[in-house]
Amino acid sequence: VAICRLRLWIELLKNMYYVVPPSPPKGGEILQLETLPNLDINIKWGNSLISRFGLGNAQNLLPKDRVFVKKLIDDYKIQVITYKSVKDWGAKNAIRQQIVRIKSELEKFATPNDKDFAELRKKEAELGQITFAFDEKEREKQLKLTGEVSILRQKYAKKLETLYKNTLEWRFDFPEVLDEEGNFVGFDVVVANPPYMVSEQQVRNYEWTTLNHNTYVAFVELSKRIGNQNAQATFIIPSTWLSGNNYTFFRKNIITNKNIKQLIQLPYNIFDVYVDTLIAQFDFNKKQESVEVYKFNIHDKFINKLKFNEINTSDWEKDENYTIFLDKKLFVFLAKYKNTFSYQLSEIADIQRGTLPPQESDLHSKKVSENDIKWFNGQIYRYVKNQNQTCFVDYTILKENKPITLFQTKKILARQLVSRQFRLQFQYIEEEFAFKKNLYAIYNLKPEIHYFYLLAILNSRFFSFIQINFNTSGQRNDFPAFSLKDFREFLIPKLGELEQKPFILLVEEILNLKNADNEANTKDLEAQIDALVYKLYDLTEEEIAIIEGS
Repeated sequence: VAICRLRLWIELLKNMYYVVPPSPPKGGEILQLETLPNLDINIKWGNSLISRFGLGNAQNLLPKDRVFVKKLIDDYKIQVITYKSVKDWGAKNAIRQQIVRIKSELEKFATPNDKDFAELRKKEAELGQITFAFDEKEREKQLKLTGEVSILRQKYAKKLETLYKNTLEWRFDFPEVLDEEGNFVGFDVVVANPPYMVSEQQVRNYEWTTLNHNTYVAFVELSKRIGNQNAQATFIIPSTWLSGNNYTFFRKNIITNKNIKQLIQLPYNIFDVYVDTLIAQFDFNKKQESVEVYKFNIHDKFINKLKFNEINTSDWEKDENYTIFLDKKLFVFLAKYKNTFSYQLSEIADIQRGTLPPQESDLHSKKVSENDIKWFNGQIYRYVKNQNQTCFVDYTILKENKPITLFQTKKILARQLVSRQFRLQFQYIEEEFAFKKNLYAIYNLKPEIHYFYLLAILNSRFFSFIQINFNTSGQRNDFPAFSLKDFREFLIPKLGELEQKPFILLVEEILNLKNADNEANTKDLEAQIDALVYKLYDLTEEEIAIIEGS
């Protein structure tokens, strides 16, 4: 804040200028130095997500109190206006002290928005009604209430020192957004680049942070609270919320209420940080039936003149997860993916990640005890497993207590990370070995699903296209990766044994070739699988061309 104020003062100095005074003395012109106003008072510091006082108006004020509050507000506004034009440092400090006094007086006419404080006032009132405690029951009640009041006072006092320390009181800090009676009217515009962090304590009073506890979501909700009836709000925030599983409640609220006005997905790494960001403009007062959208490509240069597309808000409402996508031509793909008769992968298989890797000193070149198991120190690719030098580890020293069956049973292994070609990578494994936690195992398949059929679907071009485009986990430029939850929610088409057969035969042929030579060319066979998958999802030639071109 100090640096921000200094930067502002420098800007004011740069823009000072000389003018002719209104009544120049006779005998010649004398120029007068003119400066911009003192705006440093507008720069506030505090925890803006937490306030002791809600934005509601003063409650149950007596007529004389209303008159006094009105005088305080008038004085408050005058002091702030005066501060902005004063040149003398001593006068500025005196005005600041006056402003602190006025805010302190105003706070006396509002009740802190805190459950413990409300309970304290309630208990104090009950205690005050006991005037003569000669009766034994009354004395017991008095002692009990006295103890409860003492505990609540200590609890609230601790909150003032911790949770409510350095709060920003929107209710009182900006006189420009208070009317003559001291009612909070709100801001015309909110512009924010809020912190991106998870903090359950900071966001506990915000509804839209359900499941995610992310402060940037709380700031969006806060902008709705502090804006006036015509307010606009614009944010620079991560793009994770567009499709992330933990942001469904947030998306549902702003989509069903049609609060989104404009979305611009920015190029990767535009702020030299590994967070994929977008510009989001919200209007919480006027329903937006259509939204202006623009999506930069990964390595585009940022430009200001954008040709926006429009997407109807109702198109996002059709999806049960309220997924927001910015490319209109993708709508049909999502519909075909979700409307095909399918299982969730978690319904037909167990999905588990590997374990923390052992210390280098715990690995040895040959099996030396009955607890030893091979350790996989290679990598998984599409239809290929690359193994480095064979080594063993004592199973009992591996962390996280993974079941031994995870390492012993046949499985499909998958890389958590997406390839540089934006493809998911899976391989069928029958060999027994333990593996690290950046690999996911799909095992214990239901009898009606063949491992090779599942492998064909997961390795197909269409499946990668869907997951990359409709899940922000797969859209990051810095190591895009999928979570276990993402894997468990993959949709796998339900096919009978005979319908799975063509997929199975092609995968068998691919695996035979790759087992003989990892570098074997299987592009034609993989293309045949892709063609079967396109047919399975009833894709048109135009839609196939989009996928192949991607």
